[in-house]
Amino acid sequence: MATRPSSVAWLLCLIAVLAVGALYLSGFGQKRLPVSSGIAVTELGGPFALVNQDGKKVTEKSWPGKYLLLYFGFTHCPDVCPLGLNKIAEAYAALPQDVARQIQPLFITVDPERDTPAELKPYIALFHPKLIGLTGSVQEIEHMTDLFKVYAQKQGGGKDYMVNHSAFTYLLAPKGGLAALFAHDVSAEDMEKQIIAAVKADSLD
Repeated sequence: MATRPSSVAWLLCLIAVLAVGALYLSGFGQKRLPVSSGIAVTELGGPFALVNQDGKKVTEKSWPGKYLLLYFGFTHCPDVCPLGLNKIAEAYAALPQDVARQIQPLFITVDPERDTPAELKPYIALFHPKLIGLTGSVQEIEHMTDLFKVYAQKQGGGKDYMVNHSAFTYLLAPKGGLAALFAHDVSAEDMEKQIIAAVKADSLD
């Protein structure tokens, strides 16, 4: 069993990860989005091929017409990932039905060495039945982190290593491109409101 880091140590780690993540994202263009983080970013995303918690191959085209709500993390994460996924689940559950059926929440591991489909399946079931977990080879996950400018860095050795990572949630539009970006400290209520606003804005185009 992994040793749980002290509250102070984990808080300092979280602050460092978010700071690095913000700096990493801030250098990629000037498109301003209606996002809670206020970070200027370019279009993110692109073609990918991964496997879900049932071992089935999926690509970015596996959910046609859907907004993809992406969160990057790992199943051995002690605090940050459960908080982020609980927030996504809460926001998703509060969405009007006509909006919710247009959204597909996805959890993408940054720890493919440990997070096999068999490891992902019981983990994502803890949060929401609509949540899908995705994993792949080390190279495929590195491709994903490159596509979304995700910071992820293994810390420590042995089987109980940690992975420091940025903690943003991405909303991708069905036609491609980033519809919204949420910082880790966004509330579930604000996430819900901004998802609704993004979907309605697209419907008016």
